[in-house]
Amino acid sequence: GESTKSTVAILTRVPDEQLQEEIILELGCVYTDYYLTKAIIRFNKQNTGVRVSVRDYSQYNNEENEWKGASTQFNNDIVTGNVPDIILLSTELPVESYFQKGLFADLNKFIDDPENGLNRANYLENIFRACEVDGKLNSMILSFTLYTLAAKSQYVGSEPGWTFDEMMTAIRNMPEGMSAFMEYSRRNILEYFFTYSMDTFVNWDTGETYFDEAAFIEFIEFLATCPEKGYWESMYPDDGSEYVYDEEKEKEYSQKYDLRFYKDYSLFYMTSINDFSRIMNVRSQFASNDVTLIGYPTNEEGSNGATIVPQAELAISSQSLAQDEAWSFIKFVLSDEEYSKSLWTFSPNLAMLENMKSKAPDNYYYYEYTEDDLAWYKDYYSEEYYEYMKVRNQPLDEATIDQTMDLIKGASKIQ
Repeated sequence: GESTKSTVAILTRVPDEQLQEEIILELGCVYTDYYLTKAIIRFNKQNTGVRVSVRDYSQYNNEENEWKGASTQFNNDIVTGNVPDIILLSTELPVESYFQKGLFADLNKFIDDPENGLNRANYLENIFRACEVDGKLNSMILSFTLYTLAAKSQYVGSEPGWTFDEMMTAIRNMPEGMSAFMEYSRRNILEYFFTYSMDTFVNWDTGETYFDEAAFIEFIEFLATCPEKGYWESMYPDDGSEYVYDEEKEKEYSQKYDLRFYKDYSLFYMTSINDFSRIMNVRSQFASNDVTLIGYPTNEEGSNGATIVPQAELAISSQSLAQDEAWSFIKFVLSDEEYSKSLWTFSPNLAMLENMKSKAPDNYYYYEYTEDDLAWYKDYYSEEYYEYMKVRNQPLDEATIDQTMDLIKGASKIQ
């Protein structure tokens, strides 16, 4: 069984006049981030005279308010001026509205502070820029994932980044029998594009919209041709009757799904990149190295189309009376190795990123199939599926790792 141990501690009272006055910062969040909570504990253990406490708004969620109580209460506190010093941003919150109302401090002044700032050369400046609105840095991303579209290079070209018009041209020129998004329903496609490509049609700085542009109209017309049910949903009866298992039908569906890129049934793969070996997993879906991470459409010049999706993003309230101390916490987490190592996502800290990059070969599992391994596929599946399994896996190379770093440094859009 597990061993137990007891600890005896002798506590000595410190005279009141020797006690250091503490500043207690409040960090508000609509959910508790486990890794950030651990970083808060490490920060507090430093005994610098600054401590962080967490105001977790998830306590307001319940079935009666459809689990939206956290965001409702947070907004109520914003309106009444009861704002935490530090805010963990979330998609559940109307963040763009907060930006427009000037609720957050400009972090540029803290970054560029001669004594307590950061050396910008040690961080991903493109991530900083992505968080700016009219030159004001409203928030700091601590960790992030990239979301992008992938396709065979022969259909979209080899250079990432394109406009809606270019994407629609690729869709119009698809070979006969190919679907643009075979596995997704019409609603899925719309949700993905409104999440990762909405900046093409909405100027968040001015509030202008461009939904009357020809490319967007063509995209909406294209959506009308997409199926209401996704690939796997289409297996099940529409009339509500119970699905009867059919082994041959299941096998046929499964094979077509796995071969969707290899056999050109589908053009686009909606995917995410969160480590330096993930591109290899994307290529294995296509069973080809000639795959372009083309990105979601954008009108931004020079953008590779990859969308930055924060996993943790902090802001400082412009009403806080302890903004310098709040910045000291953000600065701590940015350089906290324990925090960086605990995540399977990218860090804006270049040293942390390089460390993650160096470990990529060890974190990528590559197995070269033998004929014996593949025998079962040959007996059970079709010949083309067997051929696909033979070539789908590839070893990780340095060029792929460098490609990932280029993708990270070229990302400029934020969700």
